[in-house]
Amino acid sequence: MRTRSERSEPDESQLGRGQPSLEQSERGADRDASDLNLLAEVNPNSYREFRFNRTVIGLVTLLASVYWPPTLRGVIDRRVLVNFRIPPEALESVLPDRFRPRTVAGPDGPRAIGGICCIRLREMRLRGLPAAVGVTSENAAHRIGVEWDEDGATKTGVYVPRRDTSSRLNSLVGSRTFGRHFHADFTVTEGGGRYELRMEHETDGVSMSVSATETDRVPEDSIFPDVSAASAYHECGGIGYCPSPDGTQLNGIELATDEWHVTPLAVEDVHASFFETEIPADGVTFDTALLMRDIGHEWRARRSISTPETA
Repeated sequence: MRTRSERSEPDESQLGRGQPSLEQSERGADRDASDLNLLAEVNPNSYREFRFNRTVIGLVTLLASVYWPPTLRGVIDRRVLVNFRIPPEALESVLPDRFRPRTVAGPDGPRAIGGICCIRLREMRLRGLPAAVGVTSENAAHRIGVEWDEDGATKTGVYVPRRDTSSRLNSLVGSRTFGRHFHADFTVTEGGGRYELRMEHETDGVSMSVSATETDRVPEDSIFPDVSAASAYHECGGIGYCPSPDGTQLNGIELATDEWHVTPLAVEDVHASFFETEIPADGVTFDTALLMRDIGHEWRARRSISTPETA
Protein backbone atom coordinates (compact mmCIF):
# COMPACT_ATOMS: atom_id res chain seq x y z
CA MET A 1 0.00 0.00 0.00
CA ARG A 2 1.45 3.30 -1.11
CA THR A 3 -0.98 6.04 -0.35
CA ARG A 4 -1.03 9.65 -1.44
CA SER A 5 -3.35 11.71 0.72
CA GLU A 6 -5.16 14.92 0.00
CA ARG A 7 -3.01 17.59 1.53
CA SER A 8 -4.43 20.35 3.72
CA GLU A 9 -2.76 23.73 3.52
CA PRO A 10 -0.27 24.18 6.37
CA ASP A 11 -0.49 27.06 8.81
CA GLU A 12 2.52 29.15 7.83
CA SER A 13 2.79 30.60 11.31
CA GLN A 14 3.65 27.14 12.64
CA LEU A 15 6.08 26.02 9.97
CA GLY A 16 9.57 25.71 11.30
CA ARG A 17 8.52 26.24 14.90
CA GLY A 18 11.05 24.39 17.04
CA GLN A 19 12.65 22.87 13.92
CA PRO A 20 16.28 22.84 12.82
CA SER A 21 17.20 25.84 10.69
CA LEU A 22 19.01 23.64 8.18
CA GLU A 23 17.71 20.55 6.46
CA GLN A 24 19.56 17.50 7.61
CA SER A 25 19.89 13.91 6.49
CA GLU A 26 21.13 11.24 8.82
CA ARG A 27 21.83 7.51 8.76
CA GLY A 28 22.13 5.77 12.07
CA ALA A 29 20.45 8.73 13.82
CA ASP A 30 23.59 10.18 15.43
CA ARG A 31 22.74 13.88 15.41
CA ASP A 32 25.67 14.64 17.70
CA ALA A 33 28.33 13.42 15.28
CA SER A 34 29.63 16.86 14.33
CA ASP A 35 29.90 17.95 17.97
CA LEU A 36 31.75 14.77 18.88
CA ASN A 37 34.15 15.21 15.97
CA LEU A 38 34.86 18.75 17.14
CA LEU A 39 35.45 17.51 20.69
CA ALA A 40 37.83 14.84 19.37
CA GLU A 41 39.87 17.52 17.61
CA VAL A 42 39.90 20.08 20.41
CA ASN A 43 40.27 17.79 23.42
CA PRO A 44 41.10 14.17 22.51
CA ASN A 45 41.32 13.10 26.16
CA SER A 46 37.83 14.37 26.98
CA TYR A 47 36.51 12.70 23.83
CA ARG A 48 38.02 9.35 24.78
CA GLU A 49 36.65 9.68 28.30
CA PHE A 50 33.17 10.48 26.95
CA ARG A 51 33.20 7.50 24.57
CA PHE A 52 34.50 5.21 27.32
CA ASN A 53 31.81 6.35 29.79
CA ARG A 54 29.05 5.91 27.22
CA THR A 55 30.32 2.42 26.36
CA VAL A 56 30.36 1.48 30.04
CA ILE A 57 26.80 2.79 30.48
CA GLY A 58 25.72 0.73 27.49
CA LEU A 59 27.27 -2.44 28.91
CA VAL A 60 25.74 -1.78 32.34
CA THR A 61 22.33 -1.32 30.72
CA LEU A 62 22.76 -4.57 28.80
CA LEU A 63 23.77 -6.50 31.92
CA ALA A 64 20.96 -4.93 33.93
CA SER A 65 18.41 -6.09 31.38
CA VAL A 66 19.53 -9.70 31.95
CA TYR A 67 18.73 -9.66 35.66
CA TRP A 68 15.90 -7.17 36.05
CA PRO A 69 13.79 -5.08 33.67
CA PRO A 70 15.33 -1.58 33.61
CA THR A 71 13.41 1.69 33.54
CA LEU A 72 14.83 3.92 30.82
CA ARG A 73 14.69 7.71 30.83
CA GLY A 74 15.06 10.06 27.87
CA VAL A 75 13.48 12.59 25.55
CA ILE A 76 11.19 12.04 22.58
CA ASP A 77 13.05 14.31 20.20
CA ARG A 78 10.57 13.69 17.38
CA ARG A 79 7.69 11.24 17.07
CA VAL A 80 5.53 10.81 13.97
CA LEU A 81 2.43 8.64 14.37
CA VAL A 82 1.10 7.51 10.98
CA ASN A 83 -2.39 6.01 11.22
CA PHE A 84 -4.38 3.71 8.92
CA ARG A 85 -8.04 2.69 9.06
CA ILE A 86 -8.43 -1.09 8.94
CA PRO A 87 -11.58 -3.26 9.00
CA PRO A 88 -11.42 -5.22 12.28
CA GLU A 89 -11.92 -8.56 10.53
CA ALA A 90 -8.77 -8.00 8.47
CA LEU A 91 -6.72 -8.27 11.67
CA GLU A 92 -7.93 -11.70 12.78
CA SER A 93 -4.78 -13.43 11.54
CA VAL A 94 -2.47 -10.69 12.83
CA LEU A 95 -3.54 -10.18 16.44
CA PRO A 96 -2.80 -12.72 19.22
CA ASP A 97 -5.93 -14.30 20.70
CA ARG A 98 -5.66 -12.21 23.85
CA PHE A 99 -6.28 -8.95 21.99
CA ARG A 100 -9.17 -7.49 20.03
CA PRO A 101 -9.04 -4.37 17.85
CA ARG A 102 -9.80 -1.07 19.58
CA THR A 103 -12.16 0.46 17.07
CA VAL A 104 -13.44 3.92 16.23
CA ALA A 105 -16.93 4.47 14.82
CA GLY A 106 -16.93 5.70 11.23
CA PRO A 107 -19.33 6.24 8.31
CA ASP A 108 -18.48 2.78 6.94
CA GLY A 109 -18.72 1.06 10.30
CA PRO A 110 -16.17 0.57 13.07
CA ARG A 111 -12.53 0.65 12.05
CA ALA A 112 -9.38 -0.46 13.83
CA ILE A 113 -6.40 1.88 13.89
CA GLY A 114 -3.01 0.55 12.84
CA GLY A 115 0.10 2.34 11.77
CA ILE A 116 3.72 3.22 12.31
CA CYS A 117 5.41 5.11 15.13
CA CYS A 118 8.57 6.76 13.79
CA ILE A 119 10.40 8.02 16.86
CA ARG A 120 13.79 9.58 17.50
CA LEU A 121 14.88 9.14 21.09
CA ARG A 122 17.71 11.13 22.66
CA GLU A 123 19.48 11.05 26.03
CA MET A 124 18.29 7.47 26.57
CA ARG A 125 19.84 5.96 29.70
CA LEU A 126 18.99 4.08 32.86
CA ARG A 127 16.77 6.21 35.09
CA GLY A 128 18.89 8.07 37.61
CA LEU A 129 21.91 8.51 35.34
CA PRO A 130 22.80 11.93 33.86
CA ALA A 131 21.47 12.85 30.43
CA ALA A 132 25.01 13.38 29.14
CA VAL A 133 25.63 9.63 29.01
CA GLY A 134 22.44 8.93 27.08
CA VAL A 135 22.31 7.74 23.48
CA THR A 136 20.30 8.82 20.43
CA SER A 137 18.53 6.49 18.02
CA GLU A 138 15.89 6.34 15.30
CA ASN A 139 13.19 3.72 15.76
CA ALA A 140 10.07 2.45 14.00
CA ALA A 141 7.26 0.42 15.55
CA HIS A 142 4.45 -1.15 13.54
CA ARG A 143 1.46 -1.00 15.88
CA ILE A 144 -2.23 -1.76 16.14
CA GLY A 145 -4.61 -0.26 18.72
CA VAL A 146 -6.04 -3.06 20.89
CA GLU A 147 -7.96 -3.76 24.05
CA TRP A 148 -8.08 -6.79 26.33
CA ASP A 149 -9.58 -8.00 29.59
CA GLU A 150 -7.41 -8.03 32.70
CA ASP A 151 -8.42 -8.39 36.36
CA GLY A 152 -12.06 -7.82 35.50
CA ALA A 153 -11.43 -4.59 33.60
CA THR A 154 -10.92 -3.61 29.97
CA LYS A 155 -7.39 -2.39 29.25
CA THR A 156 -6.23 -0.44 26.20
CA GLY A 157 -2.88 -0.25 24.46
CA VAL A 158 -1.12 -1.36 21.31
CA TYR A 159 0.08 -4.63 19.87
CA VAL A 160 3.48 -4.14 18.22
CA PRO A 161 4.20 -7.00 15.82
CA ARG A 162 7.52 -5.49 14.76
CA ARG A 163 10.11 -3.01 16.04
CA ASP A 164 13.14 -1.69 14.15
CA THR A 165 15.96 0.50 15.45
CA SER A 166 19.10 2.20 14.17
CA SER A 167 20.92 1.36 17.42
CA ARG A 168 22.70 -1.95 17.91
CA LEU A 169 22.55 -1.32 21.67
CA ASN A 170 18.76 -0.92 21.47
CA SER A 171 18.58 -4.10 19.44
CA LEU A 172 20.47 -6.03 22.13
CA VAL A 173 18.92 -4.48 25.23
CA GLY A 174 15.42 -4.06 23.85
CA SER A 175 15.22 -7.60 22.54
CA ARG A 176 16.02 -8.97 26.00
CA THR A 177 13.27 -7.04 27.75
CA PHE A 178 10.86 -5.17 25.47
CA GLY A 179 10.30 -7.60 22.58
CA ARG A 180 12.41 -8.29 19.54
CA HIS A 181 14.11 -5.25 17.96
CA PHE A 182 15.48 -5.57 14.43
CA HIS A 183 18.54 -3.51 13.51
CA ALA A 184 17.71 -1.49 10.38
CA ASP A 185 18.90 1.47 8.29
CA PHE A 186 17.18 4.83 8.70
CA THR A 187 17.37 7.96 6.57
CA VAL A 188 15.82 11.16 7.90
CA THR A 189 15.54 14.58 6.27
CA GLU A 190 13.72 17.28 8.19
CA GLY A 191 13.54 21.03 8.51
CA GLY A 192 11.18 23.91 7.95
CA GLY A 193 8.22 21.92 9.22
CA ARG A 194 8.78 19.08 6.71
CA TYR A 195 9.65 15.45 7.49
CA GLU A 196 10.90 12.67 5.23
CA LEU A 197 11.53 9.41 7.04
CA ARG A 198 12.66 6.10 5.57
CA MET A 199 13.50 2.75 7.13
CA GLU A 200 14.70 -0.44 5.48
CA HIS A 201 15.73 -3.83 6.81
CA GLU A 202 17.82 -5.36 4.05
CA THR A 203 17.64 -8.97 5.21
CA ASP A 204 13.86 -9.47 5.16
CA GLY A 205 12.90 -6.54 2.93
CA VAL A 206 10.65 -4.77 5.44
CA SER A 207 10.53 -1.04 4.70
CA MET A 208 8.52 2.09 5.40
CA SER A 209 8.58 5.71 4.34
CA VAL A 210 6.56 8.84 4.96
CA SER A 211 6.73 12.40 3.64
CA ALA A 212 4.75 15.00 5.59
CA THR A 213 4.45 18.69 6.42
CA GLU A 214 3.12 20.38 9.54
CA THR A 215 -0.46 21.62 9.27
CA ASP A 216 -3.28 22.73 11.57
CA ARG A 217 -5.99 20.13 10.93
CA VAL A 218 -6.64 16.45 10.30
CA PRO A 219 -7.74 15.37 6.80
CA GLU A 220 -11.41 15.89 6.00
CA ASP A 221 -11.95 12.16 5.48
CA SER A 222 -10.30 11.16 8.76
CA ILE A 223 -12.26 8.92 11.08
CA PHE A 224 -11.31 11.34 13.85
CA PRO A 225 -13.41 14.54 13.84
CA ASP A 226 -10.51 16.68 15.05
CA VAL A 227 -6.99 16.66 16.47
CA SER A 228 -8.26 16.31 20.04
CA ALA A 229 -10.07 13.06 19.23
CA ALA A 230 -7.04 11.62 17.46
CA SER A 231 -4.81 12.69 20.35
CA ALA A 232 -7.10 11.09 22.95
CA TYR A 233 -7.08 7.77 21.10
CA HIS A 234 -3.28 7.56 21.20
CA GLU A 235 -2.87 8.92 24.70
CA CYS A 236 -4.70 5.82 25.96
CA GLY A 237 -2.29 3.54 24.11
CA GLY A 238 0.79 3.83 26.31
CA ILE A 239 1.07 0.11 27.04
CA GLY A 240 2.47 -2.05 24.25
CA TYR A 241 3.11 -5.75 23.78
CA CYS A 242 5.66 -7.13 21.32
CA PRO A 243 6.67 -10.73 20.54
CA SER A 244 9.84 -11.92 22.26
CA PRO A 245 12.74 -13.08 20.03
CA ASP A 246 11.84 -16.76 20.57
CA GLY A 247 8.11 -16.15 20.11
CA THR A 248 7.13 -17.71 23.45
CA GLN A 249 6.05 -14.47 25.11
CA LEU A 250 4.57 -11.06 24.52
CA ASN A 251 6.92 -8.64 26.27
CA GLY A 252 5.17 -5.62 27.77
CA ILE A 253 6.38 -2.03 27.97
CA GLU A 254 4.75 1.20 29.09
CA LEU A 255 5.51 4.63 27.65
CA ALA A 256 5.01 7.21 30.42
CA THR A 257 5.34 10.79 29.17
CA ASP A 258 5.89 13.91 31.28
CA GLU A 259 3.28 15.69 29.18
CA TRP A 260 1.14 14.96 26.13
CA HIS A 261 0.81 17.24 23.13
CA VAL A 262 0.36 16.43 19.44
CA THR A 263 -0.03 18.48 16.26
CA PRO A 264 -1.29 17.22 12.88
CA LEU A 265 0.77 16.48 9.79
CA ALA A 266 -0.34 16.61 6.15
CA VAL A 267 0.98 13.44 4.54
CA GLU A 268 1.94 13.48 0.87
CA ASP A 269 3.17 9.91 0.54
CA VAL A 270 3.31 6.89 2.86
CA HIS A 271 4.48 3.33 2.38
CA ALA A 272 4.49 0.43 4.85
CA SER A 273 5.50 -2.98 3.51
CA PHE A 274 4.49 -4.77 6.71
CA PHE A 275 0.83 -3.78 6.38
CA GLU A 276 0.94 -4.41 2.63
CA THR A 277 2.07 -7.98 3.28
CA GLU A 278 -0.06 -8.88 6.30
CA ILE A 279 -3.36 -7.25 5.33
CA PRO A 280 -5.29 -7.31 2.01
CA ALA A 281 -4.50 -4.31 -0.18
CA ASP A 282 -8.02 -2.92 0.01
CA GLY A 283 -8.09 -3.26 3.79
CA VAL A 284 -5.70 -0.44 4.68
CA THR A 285 -6.53 3.25 4.16
CA PHE A 286 -4.44 6.19 5.29
CA ASP A 287 -6.21 8.25 7.95
CA THR A 288 -4.05 10.73 9.88
CA ALA A 289 -0.54 11.57 11.02
CA LEU A 290 0.44 13.27 14.26
CA LEU A 291 3.65 14.88 15.51
CA MET A 292 5.18 15.06 18.98
CA ARG A 293 8.41 16.90 19.88
CA ASP A 294 10.67 17.37 22.91
CA ILE A 295 8.74 15.26 25.43
CA GLY A 296 10.46 13.85 28.50
CA HIS A 297 9.46 10.26 29.12
CA GLU A 298 10.24 6.85 30.59
CA TRP A 299 9.98 3.31 29.27
CA ARG A 300 8.83 0.92 32.00
CA ALA A 301 8.72 -2.85 31.72
CA ARG A 302 5.34 -4.55 32.17
CA ARG A 303 4.57 -8.15 32.98
CA SER A 304 5.18 -10.44 30.02
CA ILE A 305 2.41 -12.69 28.72
CA SER A 306 2.96 -16.28 27.61
CA THR A 307 1.59 -17.05 24.16
CA PRO A 308 -1.17 -19.68 23.98
CA GLU A 309 1.24 -22.25 22.53
CA THR A 310 3.54 -22.04 25.56
CA ALA A 311 1.09 -21.15 28.34
